[in-house]
Amino acid sequence: MTFPKYFTLEEARVSLPWLRNQLGDIAAARQELLRLQPQMESLLRAVRTNGHGDTDARLAATRRAMEQVTERLSRLAGEVQERGIILRDPQQGLVDFPSWRGGRVVFLCWVSGEVDITYWHDIDAGIAGRQPL
Repeated sequence: MTFPKYFTLEEARVSLPWLRNQLGDIAAARQELLRLQPQMESLLRAVRTNGHGDTDARLAATRRAMEQVTERLSRLAGEVQERGIILRDPQQGLVDFPSWRGGRVVFLCWVSGEVDITYWHDIDAGIAGRQPL
């Protein structure tokens, strides 16, 4: 398996401040989608059961808002990927940095909330296989 970028531990650590901000923005966008979803469902029910009135306009506005947030989420995740960082779980803030260790490719593993990158795992091990550096 090949990756577009391989990180040294120091390069990965330098990425953390930017990554913390990016994951914060992703979390905020996900929260916005969670806030809009029940509103959308309610408006869809209203459209089916009444004479519409202003419901159509509110439905269209909510749909646009959800599309904008979804596009923002996609852009934010894409920016992480463009830097060569693998976003495993946006909700948890779990990321992997492809790296070399002992002559083989591994992942430096970090979860949002951790102060530093202190774990790695084999590429087929996942978070359950994390080992201290």
